[in-house]
Amino acid sequence: MGGAFPKLIFFDLDGTLLAPGSVLTDRTLNALHRAIERGAQLALATGGFSHRALRLARAIDDGRRATWTVTHNGAAIWDPDQKLVSHEPMSAEAMGAVLDAAGPRVWCVYEELRGDDATAVYYAGRQRHALRQFVWGPQSPDPRDRPAVLHRLRRAPSRVPDAREAILPGSGRRRRPRPEELERVLGCWLIGTPEALEELDARVHEGELLGARYIHWSQRLAQIFGQPRLRIVGRDVGALGVSKGTAAAQLCARLDIAHAETAAFGDADNDLEMLELAGTAVAMQNATPAVKAVAQVTAPPNTEDGVAAILERWI
Repeated sequence: MGGAFPKLIFFDLDGTLLAPGSVLTDRTLNALHRAIERGAQLALATGGFSHRALRLARAIDDGRRATWTVTHNGAAIWDPDQKLVSHEPMSAEAMGAVLDAAGPRVWCVYEELRGDDATAVYYAGRQRHALRQFVWGPQSPDPRDRPAVLHRLRRAPSRVPDAREAILPGSGRRRRPRPEELERVLGCWLIGTPEALEELDARVHEGELLGARYIHWSQRLAQIFGQPRLRIVGRDVGALGVSKGTAAAQLCARLDIAHAETAAFGDADNDLEMLELAGTAVAMQNATPAVKAVAQVTAPPNTEDGVAAILERWI
């Protein structure tokens, strides 16, 4: 990177800012704090859920009021005070189709807006416990430390939705989800076998499912589990027309920062629009070929504190 230090820096999380196991290393945290001291605003940009990303943002920011959060691939933007400043719900029709696909071989987990700055996470079908940390963040073995209410959506044999809300699974009240609730969904993940997702996949045309964006995860799950032959696959469903790139452009406009004065770090194809917008695009060494093709800088892999290495060089 030539010229002045970037005024706004975007970071993808898994495979980029975080080491394997969702670890934020001391070296990376120190580099982020030094970037803030140089006057930079930070933006965590993830395709994942808000609760986990906001927890990470709080840990990084620690009162500095310089860390923004983008979740669900640009569908929601949170300011440094963790107020929701922008959101774009996904298609209710698509959400209904996604719920229909949930079952013994497919886990559907989604986040719903429940107030001005509050959300709730629901799930349907077979829960993948190994992925809970990617929704909620690191899990504590002590139930008293659980950060939020867990909501589970169960299906009766007739496939008519029947919901259960509970602080701990196995207790709580039952209710039927109302149609208007499905109009407040910020984003959804589907995890299952390829065969179980075939019917839903067949309804997708040019990345769109019934008015929603529909992204294949490629090999991400295999990387997360460290099992190259893993047959479980993932799908990301969200608001059509938004991306990390549209969110990045919105943040630049809000902060009155030119695109040329920004930098972005990423490793996956859902980072492409954000990297293309940034003045300096940084691909991790573990990035996809498409990401490496648009980047001006290549960082060491996330297993070697690649983000920290580049920030230290710039500083």
